[in-house]
This record gives sequence, structure tokens and C-alpha cells, in this order.
Amino acid sequence: MSNEIIVSEKNQGFMNVSTIENAIKVSEYIAASSFCPVSLKGKPGDILVCLQMGQELGLKPMQAMQNIAVINGRPSLWGDAMIAVCRQSPDFEFIKEEFDAKTMTATCTIKRRNEPEFVSSFSQADAVTANLWKKAGPWTQYPKRMLQMRARGFGCRDCFPDLLRGIIIKEEAEDMPRQRTDYSRAVGVTLDNEPEQIQLINDDQIHELKTTAMELGANLNKTCDHLNINSIEDMSISQWAEVMRQFEKKLVIKRKAENLPINMHVQETMTNNAKEFFGDENE
Repeated sequence: MSNEIIVSEKNQGFMNVSTIENAIKVSEYIAASSFCPVSLKGKPGDILVCLQMGQELGLKPMQAMQNIAVINGRPSLWGDAMIAVCRQSPDFEFIKEEFDAKTMTATCTIKRRNEPEFVSSFSQADAVTANLWKKAGPWTQYPKRMLQMRARGFGCRDCFPDLLRGIIIKEEAEDMPRQRTDYSRAVGVTLDNEPEQIQLINDDQIHELKTTAMELGANLNKTCDHLNINSIEDMSISQWAEVMRQFEKKLVIKRKAENLPINMHVQETMTNNAKEFFGDENE
């Protein structure tokens, strides 16, 4: 089979690859291009997978690169792209989006041929229940838009599960708890000879660290320098447990010196998380 890049007659102006070698070559070209999105720059492997997923969803290569985002290790679609995927189905009839300012409720009605309308709503009350309302970021800056995106995501997935194949909307993926893994600092290999995963701290642990550091007046930038990491988001769970253990010891001393009440959690000095990694040492 030839390794030449073939231009498709149906989609002139773009490359139609027929071998994995060609696909890799195209991905490498794109990864080095100034047109490549920042998140994919220099990552031909990620580009290759992105283009394949885009093809399965009916998106052209550049559409896929601009509209597929990996959040928490899970691929997701920007809200406008999700509608585009649904619209290209011959079964698509219409989509209608409404917003009730009185109840702060976004509603998405989507119709599939020969089926009843699918109606999905997401309100301020729903956002409060999900601990999203007034969350820092888009939920504070563009709350109506976020309600609209959540209603849209649910509606499209309910109506066209066969097209979307479990893909969720990007805005929903961003609100899920982070589950991050760092392979770059692997210290060994697993039984399958794969790099050992280093689990990174989540949002709750980041918040606890910041709160404790603020009370102590501790400089987290110096802490990161000491751990040889760029930011606290790059801190592993074991590093976090050790830092929190040291911070909580200092916090007990500080509160005693200032005649402040010592929370029972802090008075124990080592949190349950720290004990899990370091045992019940007596220092």
C-alpha cells in the first residue's frame, strides 16, 4: 500500500489518510503548526486520537481539534459543537432553547424524527443543589450561559445518544471533581511494566492547604520550590500529606501561643490522610 497522502475528492483541500503511517505523519505536521491549538501543540499522539474521535462524531479534522477537549482524562465537546453533531443527523428536526428569567431556568427542547420532543431543563435551584451556583469562574461570570449549556448538554445526550456515544459537554466535564494523574514523576513500574501513577491532589485538598497556609502566613511558593514543583496543583497526595502534617504542627503551636481554641482535627496534629502515609509517629 502506498504511503502517499491522498486528497479526497469528496473533501478536496484536506488530506484523506489510508494508513497509520500517514496518520502519524499528518499529526506530526499539525503538532508543529502555528494553527495547532495550544493544548495539542507538540503532541502528535493526542492529535491522532482527537482526529479519530472527531471522525467518529462526524467532525472534520480542524473542527475536531478546536472543539474536542479532554477534561479529567475524559473527552468532551464544546456546547456549540454538540449541536453541530446532532444537526448533521438525518433524524434531526429542530432544537429550541429558552430561558425563564423569573425562575432562572434554562430549557432545551430537541426533536428527533418520528419521536416525541425531548425537553431538558436546568435551573438555579439545580445549580445550588449541585454546588455549582456562585462557584468561582464561569458560574459567577456567566451564570445564564452555564445554565443554558447544562440544559443543552442533557437534552442532546438524551435525544441523540447514538451519535454522541457518551460524550458529555465540556462545561459539564469542567465541573466534575478533578482526578489527575502525573506520569512524569513516576518512580517505578507496575506489574504490567507500565509507569507507576502519581496521584495528584484534588480541589478539596488544594482548598484545605490554602486555608491552612493563610492562617499560618506560610509562603506556598517557597513550599513548591522546596518540593521542586511548579504549583500546588502539581503536588502529589503524599507530598500534600507531609506538608499538611508540618503545617498542622505549627498551627497547634501558633494557636496555643495566641490563646486561641484548637480544633480537634488540628489538635491531633496529623490528619487521617497524613497517618495513612506516615503512621502514628511520635516525634
